[in-house]
Amino acid sequence: MTIYNSLFKTYPVKNTYKGEKPIEGITMLEAECSFKGTDGKVTVRMSSKRL
Repeated sequence: MTIYNSLFKTYPVKNTYKGEKPIEGITMLEAECSFKGTDGKVTVRMSSKRL
């Protein structure tokens, strides 16, 4: 198995257009992963349970 660099960021969601109902309490997860060439696979497991 080969492991490549990954960077995960979180930030609050913002509205796209003026006049939209405010978005509160939602966090965006951004994953930036580097692969050799164009092939790659990302598996993300998410849970509300504490580990």
